[in-house]
Amino acid sequence: FSSTEINNVVHYYPLIEGIGNFLKTPTVTQYENREAYVEIVENGLREFFDNSKDVVYKNSTCSKIAIYCNSIEELENDVYATAVRICEEKGIDPSTSILKYHEDNKEYKLSPDARMEFETLDTPQSKIRIVLLVQIGKEGWDCRSLTGVILAKENKSTRNMVLQTCCRCLRQVDKY
Repeated sequence: FSSTEINNVVHYYPLIEGIGNFLKTPTVTQYENREAYVEIVENGLREFFDNSKDVVYKNSTCSKIAIYCNSIEELENDVYATAVRICEEKGIDPSTSILKYHEDNKEYKLSPDARMEFETLDTPQSKIRIVLLVQIGKEGWDCRSLTGVILAKENKSTRNMVLQTCCRCLRQVDKY
């Protein structure tokens, strides 16, 4: 059994028609100096907490932001330290609010609960507010409580991959 109707709906439904209909209306902020990625992360986190610190959706999930890093070293050495500092400034416990999720390497190991925390981000039990990612969460990840995405550094990804990554935060929890 096959149906071309479903394929056509998916293929021909313009993204612009979904915005405000079943997708959130995005705000895009660009920075000229893409080499100052730690500053971009810092500004993005401050803006997220200023606008979304107290947001809890009708399904009892709290708002979250994802930060895509180019390497585990960048995540561990620069971005994580910045996220911890911003959480502490905002009165948020970084030990329960930040999730580091990537493929293990010899130097940096994930916590034993990282996979479970990642898979349950979109539940009321999750208190994670900042999700730090390397090469994970670009496709097939559905977390409607994800309120924002920070792509702090340019990389060699295709435009399609950048679009997929950015659109992770567009799914609505509460209509409109």
